[in-house]
Amino acid sequence: TTEEAPSDVLTFRTEQLYVCNRDGGELKPLTQNEGLIYFYFVWSPDGASLAALAETFQEWRFMQAQADSKNEIFIPAGRLRLIEKTGRERRLDDNLTTVRPAWSPDAAKVATAFGTQVRIYDTIGDAPTQAAVPLRNQLLMSSKTYDENEQRKLEQTPTPDANANTNAKSNTKSNSNATANSNSNQTSNAAAANQPVGSLPDESTLVSFNPIVNLEWTEDQMLYLQTGYVKQMKNETESARSFLRWHRLVFSPQAIALGGGK
Repeated sequence: TTEEAPSDVLTFRTEQLYVCNRDGGELKPLTQNEGLIYFYFVWSPDGASLAALAETFQEWRFMQAQADSKNEIFIPAGRLRLIEKTGRERRLDDNLTTVRPAWSPDAAKVATAFGTQVRIYDTIGDAPTQAAVPLRNQLLMSSKTYDENEQRKLEQTPTPDANANTNAKSNTKSNSNATANSNSNQTSNAAAANQPVGSLPDESTLVSFNPIVNLEWTEDQMLYLQTGYVKQMKNETESARSFLRWHRLVFSPQAIALGGGK
């Protein structure tokens, strides 16, 4: 005879979120959206709600197939959702992102990023608002300064003289090349000096200009964001993590125009 399956075994039909007490009891589903995969979540500092990333099964399979075709490690991208302990859930954005959300220390806001833009969402109230902070121009100028400093360091690094014992003819040739290079550098420096102050550089010329990959919110008025080039391949030798740089975004109160008395 076939034994009856035990009735007290917990089963999970989909990639939903569940909560329980610290002893592992009183387990209950927090989300019940069939067809969604919740692949990341983080509790708010006050423990009242969750910020989560989720995407549909169809999107998951499509993106996974794309990653497999490129021999890349699959990194899911999801839409930001706010989930309260009561089960109430709100989708905060319609766009997909791989950047994990970060809570403000007072649990009043949550942030994520899309490319070079940070978005911040109010989590209190029935109709939370959002604010977009485009940082492309600032990151371009930051990368320009960084690349120039790195190039300057390379130029100032002394190189050993490999031709110390060459004949006079070789020395003459080297000196002429040095003169040509000097003239070339003067020309390029003059062109750079003639560039209008405040003009934005071409992003294709900046090796350190990359999208936002990580957020850290440690103070109410200060958000840290990390940019960098991250490529994760199934063959680890082909993976790359370069130009990882941290930036600081400082928030300040906006001025409110008050009506003057008559």
